[in-house]
Amino acid sequence: MESLKIEKLGPLGSVDVSFGDLTIIVGPQASGKSVFLETLKLVDDREFIVSTLERYGYIFGRRPKKILDAYFGQGMSAMWTNQTRIESDGRTFIRVACADGWITLGELQIAGKKRLPVRELLLGLREIGQYRFQK
Repeated sequence: MESLKIEKLGPLGSVDVSFGDLTIIVGPQASGKSVFLETLKLVDDREFIVSTLERYGYIFGRRPKKILDAYFGQGMSAMWTNQTRIESDGRTFIRVACADGWITLGELQIAGKKRLPVRELLLGLREIGQYRFQK
């Protein structure tokens, strides 16, 4: 991972970090350093983290609120709002509404088609007016 951009996540307003050989995160207490680092780990290792939480019975199914509370701590899913945005290495993520929150996807695969990054899929849509997008 070369960069991580986070907007409106808990105490983080707008953060854009490009990583080098050594990147040091500094800031006052309660400024969001831990939230940033935990989010970095979640973005980089999401499948392993979710499968581990499922394996040990902390979550059942892929319900975003439960995953975030299990990972960040009870009640911490509230820091994720419909304004929260995360981008890693310039990859566009799409957020999909579900029963108890949002799921963020980086890639999609439609039956019988190749797997595509979400950005490429959205660029190929002709009838974009039928979809609801949040800026």
